[in-house]
Amino acid sequence: MLFRRTCALLTVGTSMLAIVSLCAAQAPVEPPAGPGLDLIKRSCVSCHDIYMITSKRKTPDEWAETMELMAARGAEVTPEEMQVIEEYLSQNFSKVATDAATAQAHQPSQ
Repeated sequence: MLFRRTCALLTVGTSMLAIVSLCAAQAPVEPPAGPGLDLIKRSCVSCHDIYMITSKRKTPDEWAETMELMAARGAEVTPEEMQVIEEYLSQNFSKVATDAATAQAHQPSQ
């Protein structure tokens, strides 16, 4: 009985260490520099953490919808600034870009 309890505790402990290691390995990456990032820092981070924004992956149309929603909720950005932010997010945090990079990484080398 004591052996089973010890094994169970070791299994739980090992699992928790693995989870903590995995979380630490996936720490947020600093977003790429650019005018879109400057606008996001100025206009969006008063309500949202930068990593909450940049951890999302959306299509360009979904980013445009998100920007329209944020503008409707009071984000203080001009239409021109919205376009710059949309382009930045679409270029750097797009489902399409992520899917293409993932597909390329999994192709067999020649």
